[in-house]
Amino acid sequence: MTVGMLEKRLSATTVICKLPALQPVFSMTATHTNSFVPYAVSGALMAFTIIFSHTFAFGLLARLDNPGRAVAATPAMLMVGAAIGPFIGGTLYTLIGMEAIGYAAAVLVALELFLFNQTRKHIANTAPHSKNLTPSTGE
Repeated sequence: MTVGMLEKRLSATTVICKLPALQPVFSMTATHTNSFVPYAVSGALMAFTIIFSHTFAFGLLARLDNPGRAVAATPAMLMVGAAIGPFIGGTLYTLIGMEAIGYAAAVLVALELFLFNQTRKHIANTAPHSKNLTPSTGE
């Protein structure tokens, strides 16, 4: 099944809230293991969760953004992340060590989940008729 086929079966907010929570697990595994197999599996699953959750996040953004300004800025958002990621990761590795990258991923995911839930609460309070950001049972 492709992600497009899952769009009607999975709630975007559920995917955005739950799937990134796996990122610190995979990141900590990749940065704290001395064995190749856990490193390779966690690296592959880390990439999968990023691609899968971003697809749902940008789809939700496209549905919520009527003028399309935020959707138009999506490539710039991705490129900023791609540009600063190696710098931050390299700096953490140089100053602290490989394990710091796993801890940084955990902090960033916690921040992402907090900010997304705050935004969801704010939108739910200001626009109660909006069904796009309310928690779903996955129906």
